[in-house]
Amino acid sequence: MKLPLQKTLFGLVLLLTILPLVPEPLERAIAAGNTGGVDWSAGMIAVVGEGVAPPEGNAAKRRLLAKRAAMVDGYRKLAELVEGVEVTSQTRVKDFEVQSDDIRTQVAGLIKGARLAGENLTADGAYEVRLELPLFGEQSLAAVVLSSSLNNRQLPSPDSPGSSGMITGQTPHSPGKTKIGAVDQVTGILVDARQLGASAAMMPALFDEKGNEFYLGSWPANQEDLIAQGVVAYSRSLEEASKLPRLGSAPLVVRAKRYRGPFHADLVFSQEEAKRFQEAGKACDCLQRLAVAIVL
Repeated sequence: MKLPLQKTLFGLVLLLTILPLVPEPLERAIAAGNTGGVDWSAGMIAVVGEGVAPPEGNAAKRRLLAKRAAMVDGYRKLAELVEGVEVTSQTRVKDFEVQSDDIRTQVAGLIKGARLAGENLTADGAYEVRLELPLFGEQSLAAVVLSSSLNNRQLPSPDSPGSSGMITGQTPHSPGKTKIGAVDQVTGILVDARQLGASAAMMPALFDEKGNEFYLGSWPANQEDLIAQGVVAYSRSLEEASKLPRLGSAPLVVRAKRYRGPFHADLVFSQEEAKRFQEAGKACDCLQRLAVAIVL
């Protein structure tokens, strides 16, 4: 009876030795919940899949089965999160999947190809895997979903009636407004939407109080750039956002007034703040460069 026990202990020691451990707890990098979330600041969907090995079998087989169970659990959690990602203020990824078998197939392929970012054996013997799927860039959710959204979206031209162009009849913003740098020196635009209850989306729209969409509607942008980095970047604080490379060293800060849309992703600005936004965008070419970030 001693020999099987010794073999079992040796196998467990060997398992602990060869198992690649991540440098920090998997949950530390998860944006929401204990086992997964959408981190808009990092542009990443991440989940932790969990699996338990069956009691029988040798150490190698048990490890393989536990990892397989953890991967299946991770794929399931990732699929649930992906379906709920907001594309616009009125649509989620699952809406695109319902409308198109091709999109549903491509999204399923992305999930199966999610990056294995870490794996770990917990103290109670469970196996954990961390799976990551980027929101933007190559082989990302945006590469599948935004292509369809952009192709179906009717963007107003800058010269069309009712499009946002420049708002006329407004006085220049006062020097006391919160800003970093003068309008003719700004390198990006930082939207302060804190404490409004707004949500993040892949393609949020910005409106003035009269209902004119001034971003992204009247500013043509390269579709490849939209897929590569998104319409806007999101951040958790003004300090964090001011360090984003896409904003440069002197972003102009404008304040949103409220959200709109069923998913709370679109933002509404006062006429004055909308004008400041557009003046800065025209002066620094920020909008074509997608040099815009939102702090929620």
